[in-house]
Amino acid sequence: MEYHHASFEVRGEGEHGRLIWITDVLPDSVAPEIRIRTQLGIIEMKQAIEAAALQNTEPS
Repeated sequence: MEYHHASFEVRGEGEHGRLIWITDVLPDSVAPEIRIRTQLGIIEMKQAIEAAALQNTEPS
């Protein structure tokens, strides 16, 4: 990979939020692999956030 730049933005939307993940890579031929990795990363982050939220709502 010759170039990689990524950024996150989190926007509140009512009781939920929206994660915007922007990634720019060169050469363009690596984009499909990066897309797969990004999608898997989003799934893992969502699971971690939901698990943490569940722990915070359970009685001690």
